Amino acid sequence: MDDHEMWQAVQTCDPAEASEVVFDNYFSDRQEINQQLKELGVTRKQMSLVFKRYYDMKTAEYLIQVRIAAAKQTL
Repeated sequence: MDDHEMWQAVQTCDPAEASEVVFDNYFSDRQEINQQLKELGVTRKQMSLVFKRYYDMKTAEYLIQVRIAAAKQTL
């Protein structure tokens, strides 16, 4: 997914889905995650609360799962 497609997805979905898109695309770069969330107009703390409510999972747990899945794909 290129940046244009990603932002289209982010703009058309709810905040929890937007955070999932950001986390999925920038899981390996914490600073980039924070920058992308800032561009969405929310803090990481705000997004964490929304994400926890929607997915019943902490963002850190989700990011670990994404990183493990990416590592498995590279093996």
